Formats: sequence, structure tokens, C-alpha cells
Amino acid sequence: MEVPFYAINGTPAGALNASASDMTALIHFFLNYGLVDTLQFYTPEEINEMEKVHTTLEAVNGLQNGYGLGNYTSNYRNKILFQGHNGGIDGFISAFGYNRVHKIGYALSNNGSNGMQDLANLVKAFLLQHITEPALAAYEIDANSLADYEGYYQFKNPRNK
Repeated sequence: MEVPFYAINGTPAGALNASASDMTALIHFFLNYGLVDTLQFYTPEEINEMEKVHTTLEAVNGLQNGYGLGNYTSNYRNKILFQGHNGGIDGFISAFGYNRVHKIGYALSNNGSNGMQDLANLVKAFLLQHITEPALAAYEIDANSLADYEGYYQFKNPRNK
């Protein structure tokens, strides 16, 4: 079914209309902490602020896995972290991600409306095929200490309602 193009005008939603070359430049921009050629558009500290989670309970307690300022953390196999963003509406879906430690990134886009998580995982697997995944640390937790946290949880601010 053909879906006509229309601009996303709602706040805070927006639209980034970009070519593959533009997205490549955006990934390089983030991989290089805001440096493009010899021009520093944003300082590394400002880029870190974009990537930093500011508002969640996890962030207040030091965990930095989540949504920053238009930039969020995702992972591959719960071991390798990527920063980036995705989005879509009827007629398109796109995603980009990068990992500064390994100097890799990807941009995906299609003119459909189905999710691309499986494709993104294939791309991540390809990009990371020669990289040894870090071992995760194991921690023992006393079962009695968890009793205070048992119960029913519900988001107070669901993302899509």
C-alpha cells in the first residue's frame, strides 16, 4: 500500500530527511565526538550530555543505559553497547547506531512500516564478528534483601499511550 509523504510536525517528534551519505557523516560525527574534518561542532562534553540519561531513577543512581537527549543506548547480546536513535511512522522506519570503543556504526532505513530489529542485529553481528565480547561479572544477591522490592510495577509515564 502506498503511503504519501508527510512531515512530522509534532513536538517533540521530528523528522530527519537524509541520504545514506548524510547518515554516514552523522555516524562519523558521533564517533569523532562532534569533530568534522577540522571543525569541532560540539565538544566531547556536549556529545556526552546528548548520550547521557538524565531523568530516570536508574540515571540518578549511576546507570547510563537508556534515553538521553535524542540519543539512547541499545545493546547487542546484552554485552556490547551502541548509542543511536531510531524512528518511523507509516511508510518508513530507520535506525542508526554507533560504538565509539570499536569505531563502528550503521544506518538502516526502509520505506515500510515493519520493525528492523532482526536486521539491526545481523548488522551488529557482522560489525562485531572479529571482536571478543566482554565477560559479564556475576554478583551474588541475598534473596532476603529482595523482599522489599517484590510486587507489581507499572510505568507512571508510558512512552506510547
